[in-house]
Amino acid sequence: MKITRQRLKQLIKEELEVTLTNEEAGELFGYEVQEELEQQETIEEQEEDLVMVKGYGQLLRRQVKRKLAEMLKEAAEDALEDKYPHLDAGVIQALHSALKEQK
Repeated sequence: MKITRQRLKQLIKEELEVTLTNEEAGELFGYEVQEELEQQETIEEQEEDLVMVKGYGQLLRRQVKRKLAEMLKEAAEDALEDKYPHLDAGVIQALHSALKEQK
């Protein structure tokens, strides 16, 4: 399978965004990379819709998704210990509902 330079560069950027903070990427690959990641992040944030989460206010859609994923992971870990604080509080349900309502 052949891959273009541009596609490879995009894949690397996406992985860096997932695994490194902008500052860490800057330390490893130089200030230009950090600046480019920050600019890309700003553009993406501007393009994203704000999501109204009942009882919690407005958040960016990606913030809601990230928080929901974190909380589901924590809820799964807690469930193994017969604890259910994440489900009792209703935050997971509120985040999920907000995403469903504002597709």
